[in-house]
Amino acid sequence: MRFVPLAEVWHLGRFYSSNELLLAAITEVCEASMRHAAKEVVLENEGRSDVAAAFDGTWQKRGHTSMNGVMTVT
Repeated sequence: MRFVPLAEVWHLGRFYSSNELLLAAITEVCEASMRHAAKEVVLENEGRSDVAAAFDGTWQKRGHTSMNGVMTVT
């Protein structure tokens, strides 16, 4: 069985343009979700926006050389 490189199957230009569309959609949803969460926190805090938050994150590879990471806010 022969594995065909992605570049032979799918032109790189289409790959990059699809990536840009996906990034735009993810960014829009992420920002809307964060705005909604912030409004919810203010409502639960009797209208005050001075709330404490804890952040934690991790990377796919050590040394912050990875382009992939995850962040959690509580």
